[in-house]
Amino acid sequence: KNVRNIHGGLLAGNKLIKEITVSEENQHFVSIDGVVYTRDLKTLVAYPCGSGRKVYKVLEGTEELGMGAFMESDIEEIILPESLKSIGEECFSLCLKLRQLIMPDSVTKLGRSSFAYCHFLENLHLSTSLKAIEHKTFGGCVSLKRLDVPGSVKTIDASAIVWNEEGFEEIILHEGVEK
Repeated sequence: KNVRNIHGGLLAGNKLIKEITVSEENQHFVSIDGVVYTRDLKTLVAYPCGSGRKVYKVLEGTEELGMGAFMESDIEEIILPESLKSIGEECFSLCLKLRQLIMPDSVTKLGRSSFAYCHFLENLHLSTSLKAIEHKTFGGCVSLKRLDVPGSVKTIDASAIVWNEEGFEEIILHEGVEK
């Protein structure tokens, strides 16, 4: 009941954890269907790697996916709400079964390594409000063949797509990308 900070990656890779429960007395976090959110439901903090779900729908009203929130989970598809603004560092890192993700146009920030080593990610729609593509964002995404970068993106880190020897066949840069 006294927990104040949770790093989503803390449980990464632990397939034995099917759900996460939080004391009802905790003033900072709440568990909804075994997934940890901040009490105000603005941030999804941690998703249980062993939940067995193939698809997960993030609660409407959620504005942020926290650092490492889905790291190393077996999720195949995630449905994101229109309220989402930010995807934290390493959020989907090592989600080896993640195949597709449609990012709502409300997302303005993608953290470093947010999709790193998602080996089977084939289909990704980027937000048209995204401002930058950070360090190793798509590093190791060897199945991602096409990346359509919207004009809202001003900067792309030089290491954003490292370790993709078998990957990208086409990267489309729309007018607006500066660096």
